Amino acid sequence: ASSSSTAAPAAVPLDSWMGCLPSTSRRNLTICDLALPAAHNSGARQIHCVPPSVLQNHIGRRFSNSSVVHAVVKPFASQIAVCQSLTITGLLNAGIRVLDFRVAIHAEKVYLSHSAICDITLEQGLAEASAFLVTHPTEVLVILITRDWDHRHYFDSPEHWANVQQIVKKVLGPHVAQSEPEALRSPLEKLCSLQRRAVIMLDIPKRFEVTVGVRKSDNNLKKSWKDSTRSVESMVDVLKEWRSNGSMLPERGCLKFLEIALPGLPRWHATAGNAAFRSWLGGDTLSIGVMLDFPDEETIRAIVARNWPPETPIAVLGKPFSLEANLSTAATAATTTAATTTTAATTTTAAQRSEVPSGNVPHNEDGQALYIQT
Repeated sequence: ASSSSTAAPAAVPLDSWMGCLPSTSRRNLTICDLALPAAHNSGARQIHCVPPSVLQNHIGRRFSNSSVVHAVVKPFASQIAVCQSLTITGLLNAGIRVLDFRVAIHAEKVYLSHSAICDITLEQGLAEASAFLVTHPTEVLVILITRDWDHRHYFDSPEHWANVQQIVKKVLGPHVAQSEPEALRSPLEKLCSLQRRAVIMLDIPKRFEVTVGVRKSDNNLKKSWKDSTRSVESMVDVLKEWRSNGSMLPERGCLKFLEIALPGLPRWHATAGNAAFRSWLGGDTLSIGVMLDFPDEETIRAIVARNWPPETPIAVLGKPFSLEANLSTAATAATTTAATTTTAATTTTAAQRSEVPSGNVPHNEDGQALYIQT
């Protein structure tokens, strides 16, 4: 990956896209100013078990410890709990820059959880993130750590939260941004120069001390999620609301996320939800995060592309097109994309050059135009 001091390469790989941002962006933009692909319930790729404390809420205490019941329930629980198909490393290599970790206690260890206990501990998940940071020195990660809702009755104790923070210190150590101003208000270039490229956000009760990372609050983290959201249509209605009331605008020192995730059967909803998001986004600009179940490459690239100037040729649909900043409807975006694709297929190279003047297109030192690689 290129550092901020060198020209961007002709093709931008998703595993190091932050390092390929224009140098002015890296010098001036914070993590709160970027369009960030995020993985909802990042550790929920496979489940290890459904603990009795969760089962008894559904089938009663009498059968919650039965091994037979557990064997029967596990496949059904997987359909509801699993939100990702890639490992943590796989997500990061695919361009994800925000990890959403929900935690619970199982067998005296802190596991990642989505009601059911996942097959990965917090320490293992953080270790994969740490390894990624070591091999990708231009990238910055946000890691949200929240107590899983179905484990709220026992988790919120000083011992458990102290254990969580000790794990973060042990695994990520010097990678962690040391304060809220540093984490959320420092430009990417400064975080990289300090080697504090892990922004840790802890959704920890106010009565407990924060010893690492940043305490999540209503002022530094906002999401579009509503409990009433139960369908792709209602999800899009919330997106329209955020667009109309200005909530999509970035705020200094505040991470904001559009929630493209639905309850019930995440795998079943994800394809339609991600497609609906892309259609709704159209050619509009985007400067906040997007929380995804089962993120696909087309959706990730559509988000990442928004971090380049509108006139930059960006290959998201398989062919270069000029990202128009002021499109406001999916219908207009579809028409523009179709027209551009037709032009690319039927016009000469010279005509293409005249349509996008070379002076407006970022080039590297070899004179190659900057593209997002397909």
